[in-house]
Amino acid sequence: MGRLKKIYVMRMDALVIYVFFCFFIVLLYAIFGYMRAFFSSYQTLQYLFSFGQIICIVLSIAIIFMIYFQFKKAGKFSFYQYGIVNEQTKEEFFYHDIVYYEFIPQNNKTAKGLLFKTKDDRQGELLGLLPSSAFKMFQDDHTTIWAPFMIEQIKQKELFRITVQEDTTSFKLLMDSNDEKDLVLSHQGIVIYDTFYHWNDLLRYQISWNGMFGIKDKENRTIFLEPSTSLSNYRLLLAILDYFIPVHESEGSHG
Repeated sequence: MGRLKKIYVMRMDALVIYVFFCFFIVLLYAIFGYMRAFFSSYQTLQYLFSFGQIICIVLSIAIIFMIYFQFKKAGKFSFYQYGIVNEQTKEEFFYHDIVYYEFIPQNNKTAKGLLFKTKDDRQGELLGLLPSSAFKMFQDDHTTIWAPFMIEQIKQKELFRITVQEDTTSFKLLMDSNDEKDLVLSHQGIVIYDTFYHWNDLLRYQISWNGMFGIKDKENRTIFLEPSTSLSNYRLLLAILDYFIPVHESEGSHG
């Protein structure tokens, strides 16, 4: 699998809500203790505040278990040069075997997770509890392996399809309910919403601050606009577009 690049576990900021509750429970425990001492001459109130402290202890133990299970749920992944290993299941996934990945659930700003599938129908998942850099590393390294191969395949007149997932939050531009949603890439051009565009007809693609991915034609019209997280094999798509969309002098770059 090449050299080990990084090991990912649940990100610490995912624990903020638990830290807040722990602080609140400790504060509540201290208040109950103070009130129990203050009303020491009232037996009934002492029992009541003692019961409150017991509840605080139980809640603290429950939060500790919740943190533990969240760590278990997020998992531990070792990222290597040519693949990843799920350290909990010891399952290995080589990038050259991963033929498809998509974000889950669909969201027009950030991904909550990433689901990937191999050519032998194995399935893996990176949960949103992991640091965002884990998703970037997965996509970048997967693209490094696949982009040269896919570009060569397309040049050899093979077709490559990018799935556009259904997303109620997305803006479906120029799209009727009967249109084909997926992008189809060929050596001559790309099919967008059932319309074929030669590579020379395209000006550039853009990624907005809120994660919307758009493609413009030479008239600077937006002919495709979707959340980036609605697209399968997203980084691989960008690498292919970088190769095939001509660089126009007025633009200088695609993105």
